[in-house]
Amino acid sequence: MSDYTDEQRGTNAEGLLNNPLLQKALNASRETIMTAWQATPIRDQEGREYLWKLHQASLRFEEILVGYIQNGEIAKANLKEGKSVTQRIRSVF
Repeated sequence: MSDYTDEQRGTNAEGLLNNPLLQKALNASRETIMTAWQATPIRDQEGREYLWKLHQASLRFEEILVGYIQNGEIAKANLKEGKSVTQRIRSVF
């Protein structure tokens, strides 16, 4: 990926993460999942496991967006310095 692409992806991810509607939807989804998980009988291990995995997937979604934002910030700094990906790789080797 180019720094420009990473920067754009980070900007887009930040816009999504800061979107109130997306945050409301994620929170509602997590609340629904956790309420269902808490109401699931202990003997229903398969159902509880499924709901727990849904909850973890929701958290992972947000972590991925945060990672894109962080990569975008690095790419932005690299572009500001005027370093291309190729130049940075050459400087390592």
